Amino acid sequence: MSNPVSLGYSIHPYVGEGERMQCPVILVRGLGRSSGFWLQFLTEMRQFSDVICVDLHGTGKSANRWGRASVTSNSLDLLKTLRDLNVGPTHLVGISFGGMVALQAAAMGDFKSLTVMSSSAGATGLRRLHPLAALKLLAALRNSPPKNREFASYLVSEEMLNRDPGLPEKWDALWKSEGFYPIAVIRQLLAAAFFYGAKSLARINLPSHFLVSAQDRLVPWENSLEMWRRSAAFRLTVLQGFGHDFPTESPTVVASKIFEFCHGYES
Repeated sequence: MSNPVSLGYSIHPYVGEGERMQCPVILVRGLGRSSGFWLQFLTEMRQFSDVICVDLHGTGKSANRWGRASVTSNSLDLLKTLRDLNVGPTHLVGISFGGMVALQAAAMGDFKSLTVMSSSAGATGLRRLHPLAALKLLAALRNSPPKNREFASYLVSEEMLNRDPGLPEKWDALWKSEGFYPIAVIRQLLAAAFFYGAKSLARINLPSHFLVSAQDRLVPWENSLEMWRRSAAFRLTVLQGFGHDFPTESPTVVASKIFEFCHGYES
């Protein structure tokens, strides 16, 4: 296994006016997506806490055309980055592939709480991706960068696309400005496919929260339900009416739910 490296990150201070968390929130994005893809959700999360966005190898400020070959390697990079930052206790939040990385990191590191959104693990024994969504995603990789319009309906709801029809092009612009590395994304896909996760789920010994949408068209939401059942997780929240990337669809609601959960575990 490669030696851990310090990842690119950005620090965003609290901007709210009400009650705030004592500990920063660490945000980790999913497949091929950098911190820039948090969009309005980052602003909403800053209403409650300081936020540190960390880019996995091969994305954003951690641009590298090769990426990492396993969830564990990505998790070790994340842990090294947080040690280098010396930020003390933090709340860890990851979505999709970033949720797998966060789960593994939480099993190896020391955090105040863990929130896993829209994620999966082989240990559930369930289908990890909806088949048509997987085909659309793979087909989109023929372009570099891919055109988000081709698979946007598997990431957010049709209602969201009607409300913000230019959203896929916003995502395209991020990849165009940051650079897109197909090999890194393919390695993330393979790392996700081979992530079993049973040991990580069994070793969770901190307040943890699985957050999912019942209308997720990319990752069957039952994965999160089964992960919750197989762990000592404190809470499962099932949202209604949103897609896989529900922090983009309903940033205020999702940030509030994360604050509500995390804030209770800071003493």
